[in-house]
Amino acid sequence: MKYERLRPDEIEAIRARAPVAVLPWGALEWHGYHAAIGLDGLKAAAFADAVADRIGAISLPPLYCGHMTMKPYAGFSHTIEISAATLEALAREYVEQLAEEGFVVVVIISGHGNPDHLAALERGARPAAEAAGIALWILPDSAAIDDEEYPLDHAAKWETSVLWHVDPELVDLTQVRSNQDLESQAILGIDPVETASPELGAAAFDEIVDTIADGALELLAERSRA
Repeated sequence: MKYERLRPDEIEAIRARAPVAVLPWGALEWHGYHAAIGLDGLKAAAFADAVADRIGAISLPPLYCGHMTMKPYAGFSHTIEISAATLEALAREYVEQLAEEGFVVVVIISGHGNPDHLAALERGARPAAEAAGIALWILPDSAAIDDEEYPLDHAAKWETSVLWHVDPELVDLTQVRSNQDLESQAILGIDPVETASPELGAAAFDEIVDTIADGALELLAERSRA
């Protein structure tokens, strides 16, 4: 269930059954000419909603706050680069306040997989979780799928396919420029024109949701036994 759409009594009832908060984290950055700028947050939000629905928990709205995006990487426009300090502060305050609200497990799903971005999330959120005595799991969506190509993908076969599954209107492969190499379009990975499909995206989506849902339930069970 989506946090922002729930009444207080509904939040309290869900939290009493499954005190797990699933927080999607994304970025606003260039993902080729063919895909929406918000791809990272859009897929993270879809994963979070599906995980929360699967385990009877609550998902929060996505945070579009990406560090080490395509702007410092190669100067791509339409990209909002956030400092590590800001990212850390947001992660810390979200975890602190979710703990205050009674959630004992917080799962942060990051649709943006840059290592420096993930490290900033850890630096901000981990001490807050430890101080509050709650379980915290921070992972990029790519960590939840058994495919060695997926973590290396940016706006290519896999990310394009997942977005195509999540929101078909946000992908237009006719915009990929055949007279320009893929990397100069910020397509890092396998050519999506030849390989991406909504069916592939659906299969990847289901595998990722299954893995994260199972892991969240394990964390909740561990907290219950503690």
